[in-house]
Amino acid sequence: MLSRLQTEGSAPTREQLAGVELLEWRTPSASDLDLRGSEVRHVRVTDIVSPLTIVLPAAAEAVTLSGRLSRVSVQGEVGAGASVSLWGDVSEGLPEWIRPAGELEISGPAQLDLSPIREMAHLRSLTVRGVTGRVTGCASLAGTGRLERIAFYGCYDIDTAGFPHHSELPNLEWIMASDVGASDAKVLRERFDGFWNGHVVHPRSRAWVERHLGDPFRTWVDWSPRLGRKASALWREAAAQLKAVDSVADHERILGSFATALDGIAERQPLDTLQREQAGEAVRGLAAQYLPAEHPLRGWMPA
Repeated sequence: MLSRLQTEGSAPTREQLAGVELLEWRTPSASDLDLRGSEVRHVRVTDIVSPLTIVLPAAAEAVTLSGRLSRVSVQGEVGAGASVSLWGDVSEGLPEWIRPAGELEISGPAQLDLSPIREMAHLRSLTVRGVTGRVTGCASLAGTGRLERIAFYGCYDIDTAGFPHHSELPNLEWIMASDVGASDAKVLRERFDGFWNGHVVHPRSRAWVERHLGDPFRTWVDWSPRLGRKASALWREAAAQLKAVDSVADHERILGSFATALDGIAERQPLDTLQREQAGEAVRGLAAQYLPAEHPLRGWMPA
C-alpha cells in the first residue's frame, strides 16, 4: 500500500510530502508544484483551472492530470513504462514529458493527433476517449512496435485511411472500437478481421452524431441511463434559456441553477474524475460564452 496524501487548494509543503508516495491534489490554487527530491511516485492532480507548473519527481510511475491541460506546464519526464492519464484538451499536441510512458489514456480533447506516439518506444497500452473532433496520425500505431492493447471510445471521426491492419501490430492482444462513426466502424472491422480479439461495437450513424455531438453528457447513459438523460436534459435546457435572455444577471442565475443541479447529481451518484471534468467543462463552456472573464463560474467544478 502506497503512503498517500490527499489535499485540496494550496500546494503541499515539503513537510507534508515527507514519506509520501501517492499525492492526490484537487482543485489546485497554487501556481507551481515542485516534487524534485521527494519520494512521490504517483501524482494525481485534478480539477485544474488556473495556470500550473509541475516539476516531476525522478522516475514517476504514474501521473494523472485533469482539467484545463493547456494551462499546465510539466518539467521532467515520467519513468520508463509509467502510466499517464490526460483528462482534458490536448488539441495543441501531446506533451514531450509523456514519451517514456508504457500506458497512455487520453480523454476529452477537441481533436487529437496521435503521430507523436511513434516516438514512445515503451508504449504498451493506448486508450482514447471522447474526442469531439478528428483523430489523426493513426498510422503511428504501427510505429511503436510494442502496443498490446488499443481502445477508442466515443471517437466519431477517426482518420482510418492510415489505421494499421492487425498484422502490422505484432504484440497486439486486444483492440476495441466502441461508439465510433458508422463509416469508420466499417473500415475498422476490415482492419481487425481475422484477429481473434478485435471488437467494433455500437457504431453511430451520422444523424446520431450530429444530434448528440455537442452534448457533453452524451456518454453518461452508459454509466447511469437515468442520470445521463437527466444531465443531458439540464444542459439542453440551460443552453436554450441562456440564448433567450440578454442580461448578465439572468445568465448568472441560469448557470448557477445548472451548476447546482449537477452538484445534486454528484451527491446522488459520485462522479469519477472524467465525469467531474465533463460536468465542469459543461458549465465553464457556457459560462465562457455568457459571463465576464472574472466570473467564478468560468472556473467551476462539481463540489
